[in-house]
Amino acid sequence: MPGLGTLASAGTQAQYIAVGAAGIALGVAALARPSSLRMRLVAAKSHPMAARSIGIAPEAQSALAFAVSAAFAALAGVLLALVVGFVSRTRSRWRWRSR
Repeated sequence: MPGLGTLASAGTQAQYIAVGAAGIALGVAALARPSSLRMRLVAAKSHPMAARSIGIAPEAQSALAFAVSAAFAALAGVLLALVVGFVSRTRSRWRWRSR
């Protein structure tokens, strides 16, 4: 069975897991689009005073948005380590220079 291409250290199973996780993330995003949760998040971000007047706590919605984005970032890091084999700060092409 052909894989999704070749990477240096990832097997085809790791690649299928990464593609499956991307599909799940896109599915969650598609399901969240018409939901009331999205409307509360948009209301809290666009007009916090108006949102507060109808019973939406903008601080709680901001914390929820931060937590969800942090979870997706953590998942991306785990998948990167799974596919690449390791994640190291020292083996980066970018160099930080202090001025």
